[in-house]
Formats: sequence, C-alpha cells, structure tokens
Amino acid sequence: LGSKQGEYQKLLEAQIDKVVNRILQTDRFDPLTVPTKEKFHAWVLDHGLEDPSTNHSSGVRFPFTVPFSSSVPLICKAITSLMEDYFSFKLAE
Repeated sequence: LGSKQGEYQKLLEAQIDKVVNRILQTDRFDPLTVPTKEKFHAWVLDHGLEDPSTNHSSGVRFPFTVPFSSSVPLICKAITSLMEDYFSFKLAE
C-alpha cells in the first residue's frame, strides 16, 4: 500500500506541475479586474487572498482591480483540488 501511495503522490505532483506551468505560460501578469461581487468571492475571498486589514467585500464597487494576476486564484484552485484528491485517497486507504 505504501508504494501505491508514493506512486499516487508522484502522479499528483506531476499533475500540479503541468497545471501550474500551463497557467503561468498563458498569464499576462496584469492585475486582475474582478467584474462582480460573485466573482470577487470566488476568485479572492474563497482563496483567502483579501488583505485582512481591509474589508473590500462590503462596499466595493465593481469592476474592482486586485494587485495580482489571474494566475493566482487559478493556482490556488489547482492546489486546493490537489489537496482534496490527496486526502480523499488517504481516507480511502
């Protein structure tokens, strides 16, 4: 079972490398403009990317530009997915 876990871990690592490289290759590294409050929650708040010293989630006007590119929430989403896959595999053992 240990070797299967190691194999799966290597597979996930290779997968995240591919995903992150693909994201970074297509990114223009311009600040991300968030068009709606719903997208703000999905792209910023859901990944903990809001500066805790501010409260942009209330009273902000959209579109709203954040100080990072579109690759940041995409990479956060990919890492979250990888962690969910890994822990699902661990629980199934």
